Amino acid sequence: METNSINISFSIVIGVISGVLTTMLIFFIGFVFKKFLIPWYQSITYRGLDISGQWEYEMKHGDGSDLITMNLRQKGHNITGIDEAFKIDNNGKHTKATSFKISGLFFDGYLVAYLISENRTSRGCGSLTLQVIKAGSEMEGYFSYYDVKLNCVNSNKITYIRK
Repeated sequence: METNSINISFSIVIGVISGVLTTMLIFFIGFVFKKFLIPWYQSITYRGLDISGQWEYEMKHGDGSDLITMNLRQKGHNITGIDEAFKIDNNGKHTKATSFKISGLFFDGYLVAYLISENRTSRGCGSLTLQVIKAGSEMEGYFSYYDVKLNCVNSNKITYIRK
């Protein structure tokens, strides 16, 4: 009798452990597919425009201007990158204002992306909807963002130029 209960307990323990290991293996395989294999396949089969690289936008105002540089990386339709804003005073002095992480998609000639502040201690977010124009040398559209000075959501029409 005692041997049967030990065998049953052992079988239950082995069943639970194998179930957990199988679940972990399935999760790992799904992770590898989503993060590596599918983006790799999309990047080798993608035949659309490549918008990777540096893009700039300058906005002039009374006390100088703001220079926004966007460095994009493209894998198939997926876009990632960094958006950095620099304040330029009337004397030409550059001061880094803020930096954002970019995530989005590029399809049918349109970039749709969202921006999240890299600095977790300050609020900042925005979204871009841009259309590629002039044979891929410019992107034009709108930037919507949370304006910390006015405490509201605002938007600007912008044109980025490929550098």
